[in-house]
Amino acid sequence: VFILAVYAMRFDLLLGYTGILSFGHAMFFGTGAYVTAILLKHAGWDLWQVVPAVLVVALVQGVIIGVLSLRVRGVYLAMVTLAFAQMFFILAEATDFHEWTGAEDGLHGVPVPDWLNPTDERLRFYFLALAFCVIMYLIVRRVVDSPAGRVMVAIRENELRAQEIGYNTFVYKLIAVTLAGMLAALAGLMNALWNLNATPSMLDVNTTISALLMTIIGGIGTLVGPLLGAGVLQLLGYWLNSTFGPR
Repeated sequence: VFILAVYAMRFDLLLGYTGILSFGHAMFFGTGAYVTAILLKHAGWDLWQVVPAVLVVALVQGVIIGVLSLRVRGVYLAMVTLAFAQMFFILAEATDFHEWTGAEDGLHGVPVPDWLNPTDERLRFYFLALAFCVIMYLIVRRVVDSPAGRVMVAIRENELRAQEIGYNTFVYKLIAVTLAGMLAALAGLMNALWNLNATPSMLDVNTTISALLMTIIGGIGTLVGPLLGAGVLQLLGYWLNSTFGPR
């Protein structure tokens, strides 16, 4: 719930506060998970080295995707971001890179430090995920309450008016996309540590739809909404599966 809440906040930052309809959320989420899994399993990096690497990759990815997609608006922007997300999904499943990505099976058995093992140190991981969620919420709250955040809201309400006042709306939208991408990548990192794997399903369109549902259920443009939506969606899914699922 805590990990997916941060992932959903990424969607809310774009749609709820900046008015950007993007279907590329899973792209950053999956990228964060795959970068984490590859560096831990194949490169043998320590976790403290992986975290900044994920942030740098997400930053570069966010800037590139933002520059290429923010030239259009509305449904066209949604389609462009969906196309980029599907491109990364296809690359993850490609057999050409199976040694690194595991192709359709994904990467499993990701090594994590003993003190963070989600199997043996479950309670510790819980509190880490809780702290992660709280810190990310405070960071995003600080952003949306800042002068830059007020400009993002102005773009959502009336982008042409914001431009007439003198703001370069493209720059602020690019900041929103990049920051949101870094949030999603960190959530992907935590998800890879929690499940000890990175699979193509993290890049699938259904993962993007999950963020949309969590945000809508909790309330768009509230930040607290994605937290509540993630709790409702995950716990409801768990209850339905345990009650009506196969036995």
